[in-house]
Amino acid sequence: ESRLLSSLHNFVCAEVCLCGRIKSINDCVAWLKWTYLYRRLRRNPSFYECEGSDDKTISTFLETLSRKVLIDLDEAGVVELDGDDVSSATLGSVAAYYYLDYRTTSEASINVDDFEAEVLDATQRRREALAVAFLCSAREFDELPVRHNEDIENSDLASQLLDDDAETIQGLLELGYDSPHAKAQLLIHAKLRDGKLPIADYATDQRSVLEQAPRVLAALIDVAADAGCVNATLALLELSQAIRSKCSREALPRGRTK
Repeated sequence: ESRLLSSLHNFVCAEVCLCGRIKSINDCVAWLKWTYLYRRLRRNPSFYECEGSDDKTISTFLETLSRKVLIDLDEAGVVELDGDDVSSATLGSVAAYYYLDYRTTSEASINVDDFEAEVLDATQRRREALAVAFLCSAREFDELPVRHNEDIENSDLASQLLDDDAETIQGLLELGYDSPHAKAQLLIHAKLRDGKLPIADYATDQRSVLEQAPRVLAALIDVAADAGCVNATLALLELSQAIRSKCSREALPRGRTK
C-alpha cells in the first residue's frame, strides 16, 4: 500500500515552495492523482478511510485531504493559504530546500526569540550548549534510537561531559535521558569535548547525528537570520564551524594537521 499519507505534508510543502507545481487546492488534487496513492484508493479505499472507489467519492476525499494538509501547513507558517489559493512562505522554502520536516522550521521560528534572549549574555561555553540544545530539538532527531537501559548510559555520559554545567544538565533532566533529543545533545557534546562513548552503538548513532547536523544547522541559521536574531544566528554559526572543524580535523591522515 501507499505510504504517502505519513509524509504528505512535507511533499506538499516542497511542491508549493520549491517546485511551484501546487498553487491552489485544485492543483493539489490534480497532483495527488498522479501518485501511487490514487491508484491504491481505487483498489483498496477502506485502507485509507475513503468511503468508496467511484470517481466522485475519491475526488471528494482528495479535495478534503488537500484542504486539510494546506490548512495545517498554513497554520505552521510554512505556506500562505488565501481561500483556495496557496503560495510559498520563507519557512516552507527553507524546510524544502534542506529536505527537512516542515515542523522543524516552524517550531524553530516560534522558539528563536527565546533562544536569542538566552544567548545574549551567556558565556561561550553556555552559548555552545544552548546552540546544541536548539539544534537537537529538530524533528530530524525524533527517530534516534534509545535502546534498553541507555537512559542510564546517557545519565553517566552527561555526568562525564557536563559536570561543570548545571544548567545544561537540568535541561537534559527535563527532557529525560530516554529522549532521543537528549541523547543527540550528548553525542554532539561528546564530539566537541572529545568524550569517550560508552558502547560501540553510540559511535554509530553519533555518525548519524553528525550527518544530519550540517543541513539542520544551515536551516536554523536561515530561520534565525530571517527573524533578525543576530546573537542566535552567530551562536548557530559558531556551532556549525566547531562541528565542521572537529570532523574535518579527525578526517585528516594521522600525523597531519590543517
